[in-house]
Amino acid sequence: MHRRFFTEAINFIQKSKDKPFFCYIAPNAPHGPYNVPKAYYNLYKDLNDTILADTQKRFYGMITNIDDNFGKLRKKLTELKIADNTILIFMTDNGTSAGYYNKKGKVTGYNAGMRGTKGSQYDGGHRVPFFIHWKDGKINTAKDIHTLAAQIDILPTLAELCNIKLPKNHLDIDGQSLVAVLNGKDSLNNRLLITDSQRVQNPEKWKSSAVMQNNWRLINGKELYDISTDVGQRNNIAATNKEKVAEMRSFYNNWWTQVSKDFNKEIYFKIGSSKENPIILTAHDIHGKETMQPWNQIQIRQGKIGAGYWSVNILEDGNYQVALRRYPIESNLPINSTTPAITTSELVGLEKDIPEGKSLNYSRASIQFKHQIVSEIDVKENDLSANFNINLKAGKTKLYANFISDKGEKNVAYYVYIKKL
Repeated sequence: MHRRFFTEAINFIQKSKDKPFFCYIAPNAPHGPYNVPKAYYNLYKDLNDTILADTQKRFYGMITNIDDNFGKLRKKLTELKIADNTILIFMTDNGTSAGYYNKKGKVTGYNAGMRGTKGSQYDGGHRVPFFIHWKDGKINTAKDIHTLAAQIDILPTLAELCNIKLPKNHLDIDGQSLVAVLNGKDSLNNRLLITDSQRVQNPEKWKSSAVMQNNWRLINGKELYDISTDVGQRNNIAATNKEKVAEMRSFYNNWWTQVSKDFNKEIYFKIGSSKENPIILTAHDIHGKETMQPWNQIQIRQGKIGAGYWSVNILEDGNYQVALRRYPIESNLPINSTTPAITTSELVGLEKDIPEGKSLNYSRASIQFKHQIVSEIDVKENDLSANFNINLKAGKTKLYANFISDKGEKNVAYYVYIKKL
């Protein structure tokens, strides 16, 4: 499951071992869909469902798989005789997604007593482990550090550890170096940090937010908790600590003013750049009124309707090819083909059956720039893509790309490939 990620990383490290290198490994699990090799599921399958639900058995199997692969990585560093002088960091990006369930009072899994899971503004949603080891740098003594820190601290920490000076014209960074903390000389007491989870096109102030300072947690600008005595964040003490609430709200307000300056500006995909030609746009990148555009393969198989536009910046005047696809180019599937179902009996370790793809009976395809129809063409039975060769003028604009069924129903093209000719 994670073997490919770690295999490629180890291959890179072997080639780079005689010079300074940076290697970042971001596995795609533990994450849904919870498809796990059978051997790792079997490690937990016999546990009673009062201990772990079936999905959690898969989730913990994924974690064990990561542990094994991380162990292989450490072993390889030792074999290459670079383990002592390699800064090794292990961390995660959010709280548990399936490791803890509380359904109608029935609790399975483990969450260290914290409230909330992945995506939550409560500590269970964002409090994560961070392990660092570097023998030659004397960061190799087992100890727990409880200082409040965040991902923004990694850059200044690594820069100081490696004696790298940031460029003079570099913008101010929000993080702080943790080197002194690692050496037990500074606790960074009283610093304030913020986390929020937006997942909307237009960010909303105070949405799913937490302002943190030492053991204080201000949630959504209204609820205040002291996790030193209330790790589960159940006792809201905002009413009796109004000064602390005001202090933390003020910090958030200043932060919001800083980060929200460009919230009303859309990000434009650069079309025609030699660094990415062709560029691939997906339905997940669309701006539209729908709360959820098609974004995963199940929805694409089932033909979920999407609508909207991509914000694009045509870098140069010229001739371009715009290719609309139902399926990604790697699949080599025609626009109107179906995809076979995949069952758990066929693929051992699959969490659940994957349904057969639907034929959407597309008969036409259209693209528009600046709300003007540029072109519309027929879709033939065995076409892999609907291809438009057009002359575009440089500038920022909106791109609409759609398929139209034989019943006149319109749906967004799930994949769009644009190449400067």
